[in-house]
Amino acid sequence: MQYNFIGSPYMRALIRKYEYQRDQAIANLHTYFDNATGVGEHGDIVGTMDEWVSQLCEAEDKLKALIGHFAVQQTQTETPPAE
Repeated sequence: MQYNFIGSPYMRALIRKYEYQRDQAIANLHTYFDNATGVGEHGDIVGTMDEWVSQLCEAEDKLKALIGHFAVQQTQTETPPAE
């Protein structure tokens, strides 16, 4: 059975939540890669970056699973050309 909840406000909220978490992780990782010296309060930069990578992976996995299972796009079947 395939579900299609793409129009649901709950679906949109979850998608936006996971996109925000993904984008936040990417932005923070860019900061660490571009200017790690500007983030002085973190003694374990690699550990902190690893946490952001984990958040990035988790958000992308959740987004993929949510869309894959509950936002199935129904494709139109093409009609064969008339003979």
